[in-house]
Amino acid sequence: MGVRKMSLLQIESDLFETRKDKIYSLEQEINKYHKELHSGNMPMTGWVDWPSSLSVQAIEDLQTQAARVQNMATVMVVIGIGGSFLGSKACCELLQYEERTNGIKLRFAGWNLSESYHAHLLQELEDEEVVICVISKSGITMETAFAFELFKDFMHKKYGSSYKSRIYAITDEKNGALRREAEKEGYSTFAISESIGGRYSVLTAVGMFPVAVGGYDVRKILSGAAKAYSDLRIGNLSSNICYQYAALRKILFEEGRYVEAFSIMEPHMYVFSEWLKQLFGESEGKKKKGILPFSVRYSTDLHSIGQFLEEGNPICFESIITLASSVNGLDTSYEGKTYSQLNDIVCDAVYAVRQKNGTPIFRFTLGQDIAEACGYAIYFFEKACAMCCLLQGMNPFDQPGVEVYKHEIKELLKEK
Repeated sequence: MGVRKMSLLQIESDLFETRKDKIYSLEQEINKYHKELHSGNMPMTGWVDWPSSLSVQAIEDLQTQAARVQNMATVMVVIGIGGSFLGSKACCELLQYEERTNGIKLRFAGWNLSESYHAHLLQELEDEEVVICVISKSGITMETAFAFELFKDFMHKKYGSSYKSRIYAITDEKNGALRREAEKEGYSTFAISESIGGRYSVLTAVGMFPVAVGGYDVRKILSGAAKAYSDLRIGNLSSNICYQYAALRKILFEEGRYVEAFSIMEPHMYVFSEWLKQLFGESEGKKKKGILPFSVRYSTDLHSIGQFLEEGNPICFESIITLASSVNGLDTSYEGKTYSQLNDIVCDAVYAVRQKNGTPIFRFTLGQDIAEACGYAIYFFEKACAMCCLLQGMNPFDQPGVEVYKHEIKELLKEK
């Protein structure tokens, strides 16, 4: 059946068998790019060995600062956009039903320019004890900068001059507007390595500090990432399932499958699929190539997008991402099944009908320990994304199209 099992992640797809020869035709290229990714010489690849380089002291420092925030606040507002907030929000939502330790509420700002969203958030914070965590490598990302000014004004009015002790800045190690401001004003800080870009930064303080403040077990997440690193650090294609998946994405693109549906079976996995959308979309959409990623929620989207995937234009393939069966045992009294069993049956049905009609499909199942599996999956998809981009001849770590829109906004602001 083409089942591939790793420490905390299982992948099922008949594509591993039906496209086997095509996969191994890419072996030489994959070996080359694997060596480059792990060489330390390729720009923006600091994330590759990150799970193996984290010290116990670094994790303890992060937990200590998280405990400080938990003791002084009831809410932390995370200000950031894209890779500066999606990863932490994805982890927190995925783990929301897991046991927490002293966690406080997290709210997210600066990821949109909605006046009503931010006005209602500020209103909500009036009766809370608040800490701000602003995340920006440069400090000049427009949405983040606007929101940070807004919330600094709110904090100043609420706490007077002492508000600065309630601000954390996660930014470049040495350079940038936010780094300069943080040092001048005395904000608490975490550094983002210059060799790690935003969408590959979830396992650093960018993602893990908010998760720790929320009371979730970052040690387990990072342990899962370390297991993924260990499993996937080998360049041997026959043993590296991540690279097989990356190769299949390239092969499917060449077969005219230009769209990947990341379909989730659990509502609390939706933001994780949104993080995947950003990871792959921003990394891969270049040179008039790349696979368009989008997020699908089952069962509801079986009544809309499911129809398209079954009988629409054959430009899509699907990656269903689900969890190992729930242990809650909530009985639906429908055919004697629990909700979890029914959900599994729906997933099985989708997988079966896609195979019958020829829509290529993968099924990813995260392991029982969700925190560890979360870290494992993050690293797996980061590495798969980078390899797939390299196989298609593009830089996985830049975003020239994003810079174009930023420049246009600046020009329009000048005019107005």
